[in-house]
Amino acid sequence: MKNILFYISTFAFLFTSCSNDSSLTKSIIGTWNCVSIEIQCNNPEFDIPAMTADEDNCITIEGEKTCDFNAIFRDNNSVTFSITVGGETSTANLTYTVNDENNSFDLCFMDGSEEICQTYQVADDSFDYIEDEGDCRGIYDFKKA
Repeated sequence: MKNILFYISTFAFLFTSCSNDSSLTKSIIGTWNCVSIEIQCNNPEFDIPAMTADEDNCITIEGEKTCDFNAIFRDNNSVTFSITVGGETSTANLTYTVNDENNSFDLCFMDGSEEICQTYQVADDSFDYIEDEGDCRGIYDFKKA
């Protein structure tokens, strides 16, 4: 009887110890590539239908090539977004916090002295980054590289 209890408790310990290995806290670390872009505007004339990145990780929007749009998540809760448009690379540094219970994370940036955060849900190693600018909304689908 003692042996059975020992094996059950050992199994339970190993099961709970191993279950965290696939947590978002661990799996978010690394590079995520933007694989599609869609722009939706109040005036449909300005909409850009969903476009998928090619094998070189580039998307051509209205004749301009956008390449290497990615997010690099680090284990110190920092993330760098970078994008190359027309040969010029821009970067943005943000912070993130993970909620393993609902497989989501908050991306945050400082706007003056105010911290602005937005929550993103991860499913199938993918998340949609949504950015509102003026009368348009950009939807950027990122997948783990």
